[in-house]
Amino acid sequence: MYVQVSRVKIHQGMMEDAIRMFRESVLPLLVEQSGFIKFYLLSDPANHEIIVENFWEAIADIEALQLSGFYSAQVDKFVGIFASSPERAVYELASEFQL
Repeated sequence: MYVQVSRVKIHQGMMEDAIRMFRESVLPLLVEQSGFIKFYLLSDPANHEIIVENFWEAIADIEALQLSGFYSAQVDKFVGIFASSPERAVYELASEFQL
């Protein structure tokens, strides 16, 4: 399993708008993508920052998002909400534990 992690600053006062945009506009499209497993959206309102984690079956699934322009199209929806460009990284899941 692979995880694409994006970290981005949000303009002050726009956190709820960012969360709503992810929930209403990004997530419905994300779940339709090949290899999608799950999605987490983490918020740090005090520092105006969010972290997006989405989990995929294979690294090829993540690469396809880049090559198809899907990732860029989703980022473009946040013009006026994002205060910076997302910092993006991809990791292989090494371990998972849950009670």
